[in-house]
Amino acid sequence: MSEDYSLDHTGGYGRAALLLVESLIHGLVERELLTVREAVEIMEAALEAQVELVEDATNPSASMRQASTLLASLVASLQNDAV
Repeated sequence: MSEDYSLDHTGGYGRAALLLVESLIHGLVERELLTVREAVEIMEAALEAQVELVEDATNPSASMRQASTLLASLVASLQNDAV
């Protein structure tokens, strides 16, 4: 039996992936391999792509909207680090 990895059923997978990416970005910034500004730009690009997915969807799911909200909060958090 194969596992269902569609967006609406990824719950734990999605949260783990988001935590991993956030940790990776912070680690790169701490090691000065990525500036905070560059990190913000990366997260803003991800947010823009997610917002487009929601806008283009015929009937966007709650998890799609939640992903946009989570990405927006990460962008805001990184922008605060840039100050």
